Amino acid sequence: MRIVVGRRRRQSAQFMGAVCGALVSGLLLAGCGGLPTQNVKSTPAIYAQERIPEEVLLDVDIEVFDPGAQNSEDEPPEDDAQPQIRKAEAHYIPVHLKHTLQLTGQWGAVRVTPEKSRGAEISLSGTIVRSNGEELVVEVEARDVTGVSWFRKRYRAEIKQGAYADVQKGYRDPYQDLYNAIGNDLVAYREQLRPSQLRRIRTVAKLRFAAELAPEAFSGYLSTSDDGVYQVDRLPAARDPMMQRVLRLRERDFMFADTVTEHYARYYDDLWEPYLSWRRSYLEEANAKREIQGKARTRTLLGIASILGAIAYELAAGGNTSSTATNVMVLGGALAIKSGIDIGKEAQIHADAIRELGQSFGADVAPIVMDVEGRVVTLSGSAEQQYSDWRRLLRAIFASETGLPVSAEVPPAAEEMQQDQ
Repeated sequence: MRIVVGRRRRQSAQFMGAVCGALVSGLLLAGCGGLPTQNVKSTPAIYAQERIPEEVLLDVDIEVFDPGAQNSEDEPPEDDAQPQIRKAEAHYIPVHLKHTLQLTGQWGAVRVTPEKSRGAEISLSGTIVRSNGEELVVEVEARDVTGVSWFRKRYRAEIKQGAYADVQKGYRDPYQDLYNAIGNDLVAYREQLRPSQLRRIRTVAKLRFAAELAPEAFSGYLSTSDDGVYQVDRLPAARDPMMQRVLRLRERDFMFADTVTEHYARYYDDLWEPYLSWRRSYLEEANAKREIQGKARTRTLLGIASILGAIAYELAAGGNTSSTATNVMVLGGALAIKSGIDIGKEAQIHADAIRELGQSFGADVAPIVMDVEGRVVTLSGSAEQQYSDWRRLLRAIFASETGLPVSAEVPPAAEEMQQDQ
């Protein structure tokens, strides 16, 4: 009988130890997590020391970023930005990256587009992996028009003390080092290419644009290798009239893309102040919340340890201990847990304040309406469709000038233009 009791005591003690360990580990690890990222430290931008010749100066298209995956309830992690802010950042980040690249003097035209363009000499696409007032993680891929991927990297930057005080719209963001790192990686890859390779990129860009505009006429100029890289098989004659028309329409396409970029730039300008204020406030709220959660976790752990200790002590003594001592330990533990819960409720107040900041911010970034070529375009969820319609419109214009068949349905605006011509 004594042996059985001894086994039960040991089993009870082991069980209580396991429970205690699980509870402590769960509380200590709650909310912790890591991202496999490349940290960005102090990184000055690389500026061009001399003028780059026009024939090797590459244009860059930056796609609107993917705001990042959310869970099934469309709610971000507790310490991450709200969905509506992620959507705003998906437009903000490309525009500030555009400013950063332009200031270096390393590139030709830098534009922000709602979707990938087949004729872009260099395309940048990105996804927001994590974002809050003190940390930004983005994944970026750079690819040229020949199909070669320059790099695909994940960048992470943490806010520096006083970084929000040293900012300037269009020039310096609190995470400026991250933007500089992306630009420097672009320059580093380009510096490995010979001038002949840079000229080939520009040639392929023209031919891919022509093939998209009129595949019937320009399908035989390019081919792709097994790994998907475009090769130039032949070139049109120097004064080929059809190619001249393509180049004129390409200039119109650049003008449209510049108009879209200007729209995103105005959106960025309007976004600057409320977004900066949100990030400052989020950082303050997050710091206060962490401090309170730390206190709540400590008190809760102490309360649980006190109660578990009382139970284990009672089991070990075989029920022969003073009930007063056990009750004191249990009561003290319960009070500690209650104190932790109360502090946890205070932390929830800060979490609610963060959500309210996100909701008020969402009201400040309503879609902007613009006029493009006499047509009213709303660049919100329908920007991609407008961009697609514009490309179909170009094909309709080209068809009307050359008599070639239109390979896609013509939008109403294109039909009206054909009738006017």
